[in-house]
Amino acid sequence: MVILSYIAIYLIWGSTFFFIASAVETIPPAWILAIRWSMGGLFFLILSLIKSRGKLIASGKNILSSVLIGILLLIGGNGLITIAEKTIDSYVTALMISMVPLVVSLFNFLLFKIRITALQLTGVITGFLGVSLLLYNGEVSSFEFNLPILLIIMGTISWALGTSLGAKLKVSDNVFLNSSLQMLTAGFFSLLSALYTTEDIRATFRTFSDESVFALFYLIIFGSLAIGAFNNLIRKEPSIRLTSYTLVNPVIATLLGIFFGGEAVRSLLFWGLPLILMGLGILLYGERLKTLYFKRNTQ
Repeated sequence: MVILSYIAIYLIWGSTFFFIASAVETIPPAWILAIRWSMGGLFFLILSLIKSRGKLIASGKNILSSVLIGILLLIGGNGLITIAEKTIDSYVTALMISMVPLVVSLFNFLLFKIRITALQLTGVITGFLGVSLLLYNGEVSSFEFNLPILLIIMGTISWALGTSLGAKLKVSDNVFLNSSLQMLTAGFFSLLSALYTTEDIRATFRTFSDESVFALFYLIIFGSLAIGAFNNLIRKEPSIRLTSYTLVNPVIATLLGIFFGGEAVRSLLFWGLPLILMGLGILLYGERLKTLYFKRNTQ
């Protein structure tokens, strides 16, 4: 299950950026989040009832932990990113989100005193340099920094905090129930936002295109499965190793966005992308490779 879960978050999440961009073309972000997480939450609630044979057991602390993680991951993280993709290319969003392991390492240090080595810090600096090149808009000493970019940064911080806390907070041992609580929480608050900001619900729903509806159903089905896989891993795997999906997701998102979404190629993409991946590689695997190298040379 651990291997299958990694495959799910590696492949599926790389494609969700593309489908989010397709969905927000005609569907307001609040409705995407409300429908996506409510339906996904109900699906996992049914699975959790089947698994537990109708006996759902979770303490108040378990529920509060799941609600907090759901707010950080699915509202603060995915929610802000969904809003940003109204105007930002999907692959650019994915490349910026690839900074999650770097931010997780910082939260692990600040919250749990997990030390950051000099080699890991090198990876952090390299990755941030790659993102800086990605945001360069082609003009002398000019970088793109607007509201959508700020939303992506805030979403990255929220997702990273949820990932870091998720490895420590005590949640239900029933992964399906835990996923359900997170999604239903996000769906509930998103629905309130959607209802508050929509004057004519019927007229709004009539503007949904077939392509956007298809993308939404993809997010509901496959995106929910990936969240379930992530919740399975977050309890079993170290948070830094868990975020290794960010090495794969940007590549998939970039290929889909440019070749199938017709998104424009950033002027310094082919400089920024290698630096981002290099920084992540150093952060995630640098210490292990360093240990292997010295072990081999001392034998």
